[in-house]
Amino acid sequence: MRAVIVAFAAILLLSACVPRDGPSTAAVFRSTKEAGIPLIQLTEETVAKIEPLPLGSLSDVFSGPAYQPGIIRAGDEIEVTIFDTGEGGLFSATESSTLPIGRYIVDQSGNVTLPFVGRLRVGNNSVSAAQRLITEKLRTSTVNPFVNVVITQKDADTYAVQGDVEAGAIFPLTSRSEKVLDAIAAAGGPSKKPGETRLTLIRDGKTASQMMGSIVNNPKDNVSLRPGDTVYVTHNPASFIADGAVTTPGEFPFTPGELNLNEALGRAGGLSDARANPRSVFVMRAVGTSEVEQQGGELAAAAPQGGPIVYRIDLTKAKNRFVADKFVVRDGDLIYVTNSGLASLGKIVQVFLSRPPEIAAPSPREF
Repeated sequence: MRAVIVAFAAILLLSACVPRDGPSTAAVFRSTKEAGIPLIQLTEETVAKIEPLPLGSLSDVFSGPAYQPGIIRAGDEIEVTIFDTGEGGLFSATESSTLPIGRYIVDQSGNVTLPFVGRLRVGNNSVSAAQRLITEKLRTSTVNPFVNVVITQKDADTYAVQGDVEAGAIFPLTSRSEKVLDAIAAAGGPSKKPGETRLTLIRDGKTASQMMGSIVNNPKDNVSLRPGDTVYVTHNPASFIADGAVTTPGEFPFTPGELNLNEALGRAGGLSDARANPRSVFVMRAVGTSEVEQQGGELAAAAPQGGPIVYRIDLTKAKNRFVADKFVVRDGDLIYVTNSGLASLGKIVQVFLSRPPEIAAPSPREF
């Protein structure tokens, strides 16, 4: 963002000598040409080619059913008991038909090694599914086996919340099948505004990020948590700068993807009635190579590798007000409105009238 502002600041410094809030329209045109920065007119066709900036989506990376308690996982201890109601097989007629075969720790690969069964993968299975797996293995050595599996010791199914929250900690997963926003609530909520907060979910070496406001607006992205998940919360405010002939110049925070050019100008108090030139509203932004390829045309010819570009729109045309509604402001955009010609002339006159009158020097006395 700062690199974009610095680049446009260089253009704004190349102003004419007359007092004004910034360069004239002609000066902006001249300066962008000298700097090799593409200047593109905002029209319906231009805006239609601008792809929405991807804001990230947790559901694109993480999906699947909700968390289910009672799943056997690596590190858990299980107790296995075998029952046999048939004659022969593992048990003789004089012995008990119940055989406790002990307790076993599930290794990091999800496997256990059991007597009469051998090595078997039970990890990520429910207790009932593990019972069926062991039973099938026993059918080769006993007539009518039945297996009971109990989780006797369990590594807690937990998730962690860290970063800009009120009370980061490790929390247990429950039968409620907590989701990402539940995790933030459990941690006391974000320490900053939701619209300025980014959530990053880390799971099994995979990472995905999304603005919290976007998750609230898109319930499908409020994905279910899994044991071992980490939700990392960061303050990631987006902002744009409005400068020139606007009523209230400055830097303004906003929620990415939810602000168009008309609304951004409204945040800055609108165009200054006395000074603004509505024919020349400029937006400075940086674009990447993929966006250049998407837009093509003059942008691809002027900046094939991306970089800073300048858009211009004439807001005296009614149809361009609708164009401005479709132009979504991005983090780091700099909006600049030039002065009208009459405003510049008025400043020149004001400076001229404000000069103190010259006092004629006294003529030398003659002696």
